[in-house]
Amino acid sequence: MSTMETWGELARLLSDDPRVAAAVTHAIDDPAGYFREHEEALLDRGIDEPGRVSGVIALVDALCSAGEAASVDSRTGADGAVVAIAGLPRVHAADDVDLEEVALVDGGAEAVVSAANRLIEPAGVAIVVIDEGSDALPLVSVPADRVPTLQRVAGRVDVVIRMP
Repeated sequence: MSTMETWGELARLLSDDPRVAAAVTHAIDDPAGYFREHEEALLDRGIDEPGRVSGVIALVDALCSAGEAASVDSRTGADGAVVAIAGLPRVHAADDVDLEEVALVDGGAEAVVSAANRLIEPAGVAIVVIDEGSDALPLVSVPADRVPTLQRVAGRVDVVIRMP
């Protein structure tokens, strides 16, 4: 499988929205074109030239644009992390998931995500973090049974996806 195909597969495992895979493969195939099309947003992230565009940046941005990711960071408190988690589509759609008790967790955003994962596990949903090389913690909710495949495919393109 080519690198381009692997990026496409990774995007499809994270999202059912075909625009996510299209954005990622565009960034890999034509970083300068991707940069031109997304220059303002990339500049806001400190990416000031096409050579700094990466597949993982395009992936996270496309997931956020599609409403399928939320970003928190290590300074986000429990309440902010719970709001972000509750807005993730698969978490929001899960029946009988009450995240209120997760807001009481000490230890920052990672601890809140870990507690939320324990709570949503019976619904067959998992929250993963995509490591994009910054202090941001992009969160994506996925079917739990996809996580091992997702991590394996991500590893083929040197992306770390973990489940706190």
